Amino acid sequence: MSTGLIDLDTKRYGRLLAKALPAVVKSENENDRMLASIESLMAKGAENLSAEEDALLDLLVDLVHDFEERHDPFPPSPPHRMVAFLLEQRGLQPTALYPVLVNEEPGF
Repeated sequence: MSTGLIDLDTKRYGRLLAKALPAVVKSENENDRMLASIESLMAKGAENLSAEEDALLDLLVDLVHDFEERHDPFPPSPPHRMVAFLLEQRGLQPTALYPVLVNEEPGF
């Protein structure tokens, strides 16, 4: 991630902004458009992004995050429900956690 706007080529960043047209997201369509831009940048791979692209990605992610927090907030889930959900999604039984929960290293 870049350290700030001072490190950016302002002309290049300006061109990226003009193309992406980032703005406060107010609808699902705008959110989808921002997500498409995010996916396009992420497809390049983090190591291949310029400082300007990285700054744009940060901005887009923040805009989408803010929209989704306002419109689709997830209520906090207790840890045991999160673990149960993840086990179910992977087709695992609770016994699959045994090696993780029980230290089986010699000497314990």
